[in-house]
Amino acid sequence: MEKQVSKAHIPTYLKAQLLSASQRGASDMRSYLDVGYHLGRYHLDDFCEDLDLAYDATEDEVTEHPTRVLRRIFASEEHPRGELTDLIPLRRRRAFLFGILAGLSEEEPGDFWLLRAQE
Repeated sequence: MEKQVSKAHIPTYLKAQLLSASQRGASDMRSYLDVGYHLGRYHLDDFCEDLDLAYDATEDEVTEHPTRVLRRIFASEEHPRGELTDLIPLRRRRAFLFGILAGLSEEEPGDFWLLRAQE
């Protein structure tokens, strides 16, 4: 995974955050949650052509099919499969997605996604 992230054509700040998260302990989902939160709060419009795709994700879809939701969010003309999703380990994608959705929230409902991540 680290090799993929190092070679990926993504901004340096995101590459550094993903590499840092990947080096944490296997039980530390918080790191991918934090990376997702930062991306959702400050930079998602750089990776997502239609933010409504993120806002329209249902709770069931997010918890049961996080990979599908992430691919839809990150799909673009240049990257139709949403390849950024492949840089997140399969078992950490839900935490990453919860972070993105919490970061997108402009008010306190973002706490809902943070609480869901801790379940």
